[in-house]
Amino acid sequence: MSTVAAIASHAQARPGAVALVNGGRSVSFAELHRDMGKVTAAVRELRLSPGSTVAVGCADLYVHWLLLLACECLKVVTASFDRMETPATYRELLASADLVLADTEFSISGAATHCAITETWVHETMSRADGNGASAIAPAPGDLIRILRSSGSTGQPKRLAITRHMYERRIARYAKRYQFARGSRYMLALPFSVGHIYYAATACLRAGGTVVTVPTARGGAGVFAEYGITHVSLQPLLLKQILDDLPHAFAKPVGLAVFSFGSPTSDELGHRALERLATEVTECFGCNEVGNISGRRISLGDEFGTVAADVGVEVVDDEDRPAPWGEPGRLRIRSESMVTGYLDDPNTTLRFFKDGWFYPSDLAILDGPGRLKVIGRSDEMITIAGGKRSPERLEALVMQHVSVGDVAICTFPNREGIQEAYVAVAGIQVDPRELLNRITLAFRGVPMGRFHVVSLPSIPRSPAGKIQRVALRQAVAAAVERGRGPR
Repeated sequence: MSTVAAIASHAQARPGAVALVNGGRSVSFAELHRDMGKVTAAVRELRLSPGSTVAVGCADLYVHWLLLLACECLKVVTASFDRMETPATYRELLASADLVLADTEFSISGAATHCAITETWVHETMSRADGNGASAIAPAPGDLIRILRSSGSTGQPKRLAITRHMYERRIARYAKRYQFARGSRYMLALPFSVGHIYYAATACLRAGGTVVTVPTARGGAGVFAEYGITHVSLQPLLLKQILDDLPHAFAKPVGLAVFSFGSPTSDELGHRALERLATEVTECFGCNEVGNISGRRISLGDEFGTVAADVGVEVVDDEDRPAPWGEPGRLRIRSESMVTGYLDDPNTTLRFFKDGWFYPSDLAILDGPGRLKVIGRSDEMITIAGGKRSPERLEALVMQHVSVGDVAICTFPNREGIQEAYVAVAGIQVDPRELLNRITLAFRGVPMGRFHVVSLPSIPRSPAGKIQRVALRQAVAAAVERGRGPR
């Protein structure tokens, strides 16, 4: 059953049930179905042909979602972009789209055709008398439905086309991972340009649950209790910030499941969350090329995650021979939800896709069927003190000892050509000497050699929370050149 059909079914069987809470206003399934019809009628007047592509940039997540659903009804392919992104990251998307629908505040440089989402347009659309425009064109498994972007750590956008069959498999996997039901309340803490967020929200809505569009920044951790949140997806950095800001007398919510994604979640952070905020914390591993791949429940104390039943994973050596259980190697993945390449980028496709497998550049270990531990990305490993290290693991160590802010690590060669670590920090509210002492403590027992600490205004991250390693090196180099660098 499609999302459009699921909304129609809930609207008929449970018209008064709350589908969304948008900025404090409750929207029933009946209202959602009616508004979806109105927006579909308005979008139909744009005369978009089935299979055409629309890029949507809208800060109001309810209006944004209605536009995506309307396009789904009309078999128009959608892609989302957001103001938290820099225009350079979505410029290629806008140039490739047949139409860009965006708020007037968005930068739309490079868009071939543009239609502004103004307050007048929204008001006139919602005031329409025709609410029956949601009649959908019959879908087919091979229909393109979404365009996603995956940049990894390089900062170079790569576009992926998701068919309805892939989309449905991904939604089903999220529904199973999150265990959504009618009583679920899923909070949107990030925009729909993040694939994980859109899949999880869609799975909750299809199950008859409620999606709450109140970002954590607006009300702090108090929104969990205020809106009865049962599920939320958070980047580890955002989870840490929430925990750091919890009042001493904060009452732990009942039955809150936290799903972390985007980067590894340390056991220390996970157990802090279990103590103060969550009933369960699940570290999710996935990618836009495949969707959700595995999940690790922190409460079980197991360093290995469980791979989804419909996803195949192998750990192989450089000759693509399967590695023995417990031995590290290159990760490769295959699934019916997997794309087969990148749009208009055959060279990159050849690098990452081979013989029906996707090679995400991750190093991993399998200690049995379906038991996966990701060590780090092979293209991000850094050489320090004669050994290979995962910057993500080192960053997690620092974050355990620094109460606030953000951290990222890269390396540069010194005059003798030896790689030295540069620890970039942002938003750190402690004395520089105390900061250095804490970082030194974090690296205790880890061969690091000489390292430097560099202050940055912010750590360059993607909307999904991944550190943009190329942009990080550029920012650190510029900071050192300006004299704000090594301490």
